[in-house]
Amino acid sequence: MILYQLTVEQKDLLVGQLFAPASYFGPVQDINGDWFISGQEVDQCVNPDFQWVKTLPGAEYTPPPIPENRQQKVDTITSYMKSELTDIQFRSFLSDCRNYLIDYTYYSDSLYYWVETSNNADWGDYTSNGFKTKTTYRGDLVDGLYPRVEYILQILNPTI
Repeated sequence: MILYQLTVEQKDLLVGQLFAPASYFGPVQDINGDWFISGQEVDQCVNPDFQWVKTLPGAEYTPPPIPENRQQKVDTITSYMKSELTDIQFRSFLSDCRNYLIDYTYYSDSLYYWVETSNNADWGDYTSNGFKTKTTYRGDLVDGLYPRVEYILQILNPTI
């Protein structure tokens, strides 16, 4: 898979920064420890401070070995969401959460926190590119909770 390769210094500049409104860069490492960002991050970058990402070289990305327990959790979540959404909604879900799934699978709990915030009433129906803000993903509120969110959080339990 072709992604866009970063130096360590470039990665450090991008971590925690927006490439578009409510969309953060999410550099990931490959099997060799090199850093990459996705084509989506490059193509959709509207932040004037980071237009230089559009000149990054494309390079072959080989993911590191997947920790078995986390891969099983990602498989369970994607199967569950596929059963809950239409084909079009599911494709959108995969596109929106691609970086979170990759990050979670290999080393980070960002997927857990991305899903968890959808359970916070303060977010309401604020429009963004994440699970937390998409009614289609989180489902209906039942007795003050989003059952779909609660189920996914149980799967992702970071203490396991």
